Amino acid sequence: MKKTIKALLCGASTLAIFACSEADSNSTAPEASRAQITTDSTAKDSSVVNPDASNQDNLPQNVPSTEIPDESDQCLTRPDTVSVEQAEAYKKEFIESVLKSDRVDNAVEIDCFLTPDDFERMEPCGQSRYSLLKGDLIHLWLGETNTVRCESDSVDLIRYEISVPYEFQMFDTTGHFIKKQLTTSNEQIIAAFETDCEIEGGTNSLEENGTHLCSIEPTVNPDFPNSIYYADPNWKKYGSAVVNICKGEPIDINPSAVPPIDFDDQDRRHPNQIRMGECKAEDFIVRSALAKEAATESPKAKIITDDEGNHEIMIPDVSDYCSIDVGLVRELVGEILYIRYDKECKEHEAHFNSTGNEGCDENGCILIAPTYKQFDETCSPAVVSKCVCVSDHYFPVDSDYLRTAKYVIFNDVTYPIENPIQPY
Repeated sequence: MKKTIKALLCGASTLAIFACSEADSNSTAPEASRAQITTDSTAKDSSVVNPDASNQDNLPQNVPSTEIPDESDQCLTRPDTVSVEQAEAYKKEFIESVLKSDRVDNAVEIDCFLTPDDFERMEPCGQSRYSLLKGDLIHLWLGETNTVRCESDSVDLIRYEISVPYEFQMFDTTGHFIKKQLTTSNEQIIAAFETDCEIEGGTNSLEENGTHLCSIEPTVNPDFPNSIYYADPNWKKYGSAVVNICKGEPIDINPSAVPPIDFDDQDRRHPNQIRMGECKAEDFIVRSALAKEAATESPKAKIITDDEGNHEIMIPDVSDYCSIDVGLVRELVGEILYIRYDKECKEHEAHFNSTGNEGCDENGCILIAPTYKQFDETCSPAVVSKCVCVSDHYFPVDSDYLRTAKYVIFNDVTYPIENPIQPY
């Protein structure tokens, strides 16, 4: 039978609605940092009242707190007032939480009902919202479904959703598809969505209601043949587009890479192909979103040095394309080494076409602090494989960018470095 996970939302800020409708139960996505996981089916209502939507981004200096909860809601704590700085921090935290929620699977069931008779729920469980300039940013996570949208006057300005078949694990998942849906009138977003669908090996279609649908056949773990787990490589990109529309800010969105190719072609040269280990049959439950959220110890990166003194940094268990040919940027900031893909080569072009006059105008020049970034000698738009899997990644890094590094951040995940290089 399906694993049932019930969540009680606690301590959300006064600026976000974590509503589970009129019933007295709440569930939330795993990324909600103030959420507690419980199996108590008698959880009390912990909804938080949203400020006047007319305030939107221009919040007053002090926002009155909502009614103080009774003593049984021990996890629900709120400040008496919220300053502008706190409001901005809450907004940033909420948006970051939404953009990190990139996973769905059919082993997590959000059970919102308090009693068997509580079946007339008017609004979805697991929903959270935040009022922005142009509308309400809404995030809905139900385990098998993950939706981010911007709503204005009860109408979606834009909606992006990923879902997997919601079936008991005893059922055969053959012929079922991962579905990605986009509702928008923005032609640039639609074009990028359709190309990214092709990159993942999916099929595009247009529904009668105007929704753009991408259907992707899932990769099934042989150890769990009836389980479907999917981490969307483009969730952050399309989620950011939703956020920008809700903020009333401009959007610049492009496909993640050129259409996928067969990397078994030995005649093709891949000057920027990332070195990866073998694809792993990772345990389905361990890699489920809630299990990852509950993990107490971060996996560690490791510096590998060959006989000639060249360095690589190995990051374990990365969910990514099976193969990717892409420009790489390494940036050292204090003790943190940032590693990121430059899929469109924009950073490489800016670096290699630099005039050296940045910071200069008709009034003269100002001193700009040096940027510690390592670029590849060549870069072209990313080329990706047709499959996605979990594998160890090996990134070449010059020693100058490792001297002070104790942590590495890749794909918004922080990895402590197991064996940092000792400084001079």
